[in-house]
Amino acid sequence: MAKELSSHLIAFFADSQNGTDFSQGFSLKLIANFDAFKTVWNGSEDFRFILVAYINIFFILLIFAYVYLKNLNQYMGEKRKKRLARNAPKEQRAWSTNVAAAEPKRQSYTQYYGKIEIGSPPQRFNVLFDTGSSNLWIPCSNCNNTACIQHNSFKCSNSSTCSHTGKSFTINYGTGSATGEFLAMKVWASARIPIKDLAVQQDVAFDGILGMAWNSISVGLVSQPLSQIFKNHQLCAEKRFAFWLTNDNYDVTNSTIGGEFTLCGTNSERYKEPIFWCPLMSTDYWRLSLTSVSLDSLVLSSINASAILDTGTSLIAGPSSIINKINAKIGAQNYLGGWLNLNCSTLNKLPSVHFTLGGNNFTLIPADYVIQIDKNTCLSGFASVDLNGNMWILGDLFITKWYTIFDHENKRVGLAEAI
Repeated sequence: MAKELSSHLIAFFADSQNGTDFSQGFSLKLIANFDAFKTVWNGSEDFRFILVAYINIFFILLIFAYVYLKNLNQYMGEKRKKRLARNAPKEQRAWSTNVAAAEPKRQSYTQYYGKIEIGSPPQRFNVLFDTGSSNLWIPCSNCNNTACIQHNSFKCSNSSTCSHTGKSFTINYGTGSATGEFLAMKVWASARIPIKDLAVQQDVAFDGILGMAWNSISVGLVSQPLSQIFKNHQLCAEKRFAFWLTNDNYDVTNSTIGGEFTLCGTNSERYKEPIFWCPLMSTDYWRLSLTSVSLDSLVLSSINASAILDTGTSLIAGPSSIINKINAKIGAQNYLGGWLNLNCSTLNKLPSVHFTLGGNNFTLIPADYVIQIDKNTCLSGFASVDLNGNMWILGDLFITKWYTIFDHENKRVGLAEAI
């Protein structure tokens, strides 16, 4: 169970008439909540969800946020495999003092989720931050499935701003499916109080998912939340957001702040110049051109591929033909609850891993790609997933090393060494 968190963050709601000026950007701390090796929501039955359609939404994503663990099976869930296979000058300082004062810490294999409110009066939900999808969905109140009733669910009849569209949707995953109805309503941000012990089936702590990718992969072609924010130039001068995760490699006994999310700008205190800008290959996922993967001077792959920057994924995933070579070279073996174990005493002897993205080289040293649980337990941060088009997924381990800027306006990703 999740431990009670002592820090909190004040969040704001704003609309186009009476809003807070965030033209300088703003940031929030991400709270880390550690509870190792969570099991996956097995998806053995169909679930009914509400997929939120955005009509006249005024939504500010200043959220009381947390970092939550997930295991390899959850990160690699078949839903992501199937979804991806189907679709085959100095930065302005931007931060806010409206954040918790606790010093950030970092834990590998994490998820990021925060509190939002939907409807009037608002109903509260925990949603997962996911740059690898584009829909906001939440459980529906008429879902009687056990997986639904142990989550917060939305009741349209209790909201004066909710209206039924009469349009249904189905999202198919490898281990189940989500079915439901598109609704139109206002979405609010919230802060309130820290989350206490969450009784969630199989320890899945979030109710739904907040997609942060592009509208083109949205089910029903519904405009995703960030697109609504970026339309308001006075409220949000820079159409970009950024993630920073901290570097402390293990502290699984404490609930700690795990990073920072910045909307409508960047926080130059979180990275070192220069920023390497990489153009997107397409506006579906945050997908970059990947032309080379190497271990020190040993080139493992020099063919054209693509890599998706995905906050909804914990590890680094790629074609099994390459991942198997990497894991063999670093001595990873013996499955430990779905993870590849390796000898902690060899960490200072392991090679660096280099990725060439958009013509720029990005390096991970062993401390970046090895997950150290304790002094005697170390896990590989590389996992196999064979997707169409020789596709890779660069998850939280990569984003921890490289401060990541998602630039909507210029259709590019900026990467700078995190500090």
